[in-house]
Formats: sequence, structure tokens, C-alpha cells
Amino acid sequence: MLSAPRPSPVQRLLLRAAATQAAVELGATTDGAGPVLQVVGSGDTHLDACVLAPMRPEDVASGPVSGVLHLDGRRWAFEADVAHEAGHLRLSPVRRVRPVQRRTSPRIAAPADATLLFAHGERVLRRALVDLSATGLAIRLLDGPDEPKAGAVLPEARFALPVGAPILGAATIRHVREQPDGTLLAGLDLLGLSAPDARRLDAWVRGQTRTRRRDEAAESARAFATTTASLPGDRVRPVLDLDDTGVVIGLQPGDRDVEVGASFDRVELALGSNTAVVLRASVADVVTHRARPLQARLAWSKPRREELGRLARLLRAVGR
Repeated sequence: MLSAPRPSPVQRLLLRAAATQAAVELGATTDGAGPVLQVVGSGDTHLDACVLAPMRPEDVASGPVSGVLHLDGRRWAFEADVAHEAGHLRLSPVRRVRPVQRRTSPRIAAPADATLLFAHGERVLRRALVDLSATGLAIRLLDGPDEPKAGAVLPEARFALPVGAPILGAATIRHVREQPDGTLLAGLDLLGLSAPDARRLDAWVRGQTRTRRRDEAAESARAFATTTASLPGDRVRPVLDLDDTGVVIGLQPGDRDVEVGASFDRVELALGSNTAVVLRASVADVVTHRARPLQARLAWSKPRREELGRLARLLRAVGR
């Protein structure tokens, strides 16, 4: 008995796209926003798809086109010829299919009280925005059977930035994950943004990222300024530099015992008034001026795993 030939990888991709009603973005138009389609059927070499609002089928020209298929959280670029059929478009033959690397974009916390307004079925829902980037966002879903699921296409979605008009487009849900507190977080890819909206969103995200990094750097600098090292004899000395191999401390004229080769069983590093970690160390180098000790580098002596863990947390806190 002859068995049916196994479908090719591209045929399996097309079948999966039809089964999940995946989203497709076609090549950009003059304003930068390409039409967004939803797959409704497939064959061995073609996809059938409907045009999502606000565009209409007649807005899509027949002929060769490039596109991106959003499927199971991944993106696949392809080429095809567009033909208008009764009630839908046919992309055939689908060819030159290849995976697309996701564009990297900083992800930042959403503005306070920001929400995403989107169409889902016959309803219009509003859900809290958690974070966003230039290419996607995360929203908090409710716990209910009518909430959108992973793979769902949201034909109309909008959210507002603190300045300017709302961002308008479509979206597809890449995943829905339960958080430790029991809430549901959905990750979305944004589709069909106009070129001005895409540029405005990208500029706002990058501007907020620069501000956040400056704030984090300033906070780390303030924290590092309060970091101290305590030596035997209740001597508290300022920390001048710190890494996972040792510490550089400032010295005072009475620190004559801090000399190369000396070892200390207890060097206590503190952040402000809180002890962060206690380690053993040996003196690797001492800088002096006219026999007066100025600073010394202490190297850690075989720190244990738990000590390294506490040291790593301290380094993160002070931006090292």
C-alpha cells in the first residue's frame, strides 16, 4: 500500500497558519504601514487571508508582494503573488520562506494608568499596560474564559503615550503566562503601525531608556559612595573600587599593618549601615606617598559560594 507523501516544512507551516488563523503583514505602503491580514485557509502552496480593518481588500494591489507571517511567537518572511478571490485574498505561491530574527528594542515600564484598548471578537476590551517596546508590549489579562488566548489576532488596538496622539495598529498575542502572584500576563507583537507612529513610539521608548539609565547610574553612584570596608580594630575605610576579585580601600596614617602579603580573616563590606558580605582577604598592593599609606588593594581569599552570591548582589546594587 502506498502511503501519502509527508508534507514539506513549508506545507506544515501553511497548515499551522490556517489552523491558528495567524496574522500576516504585507509590504509597506507609502505611509509605511502595510496591510494586516488574518489567515483563513491554506493549500499546498498558498494562503487564503482576509484584510483586517481599517484597510479594505481593494486597498491591496494584485501582484508580487513580500510579507511576514506571525506564527507561534515566531516570524517568517516570505514572497508571494496576491490575487483577489471572492471574499478574501489568495497568496500563491508562497515561496522563499525564511525565519526572521526579532528586532531588539529596549523594554520599559508602561506609564502609570496606561491601558490598551482593543477589539476581540464582538467586544472592545481595555486592559492594563505593563510594559512596552518599539515592537511589542505586555498587558495584564483578567482570569476568565473570554480573554484572548495565545495566537489571537487583535485587528484594532490603541494606546496612548504621555504626549501626542494615540498609537494605532493591530497586534497578535505571542504568549500568555501566569505570574507568581496568579495574574496573567500577555506578550503582544504590534502590527501595521504607520511610519510616523512607529518612529514616535521608538523615539519615546529610547528617550525613556536613556532617562532610566541616567537615573540608575546616579542611584548606583550614590549607593557606591556609602560603601565601606571594615578592618580588624573597628577601622572603617572608604571603598574606592570593587569587583568580584577584590576591593580597593582608602587608608589612613595609622594603617601600618596593611602591607603587601598581610592577610585579614574578616573584611566586612557594608552598604550604608547594612552589612552586605564578610570575606577573607590578603593585601595584594599598597600605594604610599612619602611612606604614608594612601590606598590598598585587597584580594579575596577563596570565597565560598554563598559569599560570592552576596558579593554579586552588592556589586549589582552599586552598579559594578
